[in-house]
Amino acid sequence: MQIGEFARVCNTKISVLRHYDREGLLVPDYIDRFTGYRYYTGAQVATFLKITALKKAGFSLTEIKALLVKEMDTEEILQLFEQKACALQQTLASLKQARKILLGDERKVKVTFIEEGTTILAKSEKVGGDAFGAACDAVEDVLVARNYQRITPYMAYGEPSSGEVQAVCEVVRLQEEEIRLPESPELPFADDPAVVGKWRIIGEFAVKEDFYAQRRIEYPEAQWRQEYLYFLPGGEQYWCYSWTKGKLTVDSGDGRTVNDYVTETYDGARY
Repeated sequence: MQIGEFARVCNTKISVLRHYDREGLLVPDYIDRFTGYRYYTGAQVATFLKITALKKAGFSLTEIKALLVKEMDTEEILQLFEQKACALQQTLASLKQARKILLGDERKVKVTFIEEGTTILAKSEKVGGDAFGAACDAVEDVLVARNYQRITPYMAYGEPSSGEVQAVCEVVRLQEEEIRLPESPELPFADDPAVVGKWRIIGEFAVKEDFYAQRRIEYPEAQWRQEYLYFLPGGEQYWCYSWTKGKLTVDSGDGRTVNDYVTETYDGARY
């Protein structure tokens, strides 16, 4: 097909295709030496779409050209997407931290801890209702810094007439020292075909409600999108993990721990 028809099929401009030709990204399959007309094949539509996807993912044309030369398959390109997404997350986290530094005390939210018997509550100071999310973020930063773990979702406390609320949650204080755990006995294997395969780790959440709200616990070194968990057939061990139905076993230098797992379908995907 001629360049005009190819541009219509790809929903792009002829000037874009000419630019890609000059850059060596998408060279016409054939150029008529008498008329100079450029001709493309239907198979090159897939190449154009791949270039478009890589551009949207933030890759430069130079990087895209190198990837096309390597003829990377879809799985390899998706892994690059994950790496790019992780780098962007780290950049956003750095910008967020820089913003806090620039704003100084003007945006700091005071957090207090109240012990009621065996219960410990963390409370933010009163903020406007539209700043509730920021108050939750401030409490989360303090919890991580002071070695607390949140065990309930955030609740908004306040008088409706005042228009001000407090972000409140229940927490526990974490151990200051590591405790060596005794080895757990071997568990008999029970199959669970629904979990066999590769699972992407998308984050660490204090409570299930945080998963629905996508409120991750953010650590500076967290790179969730680059990590996977494998449930091998027969419960076979992969790295430090093995499993049986409903139980995930982790072997480490500190011993063996057995953790319950559940699967759930949410928003059309399996978690």
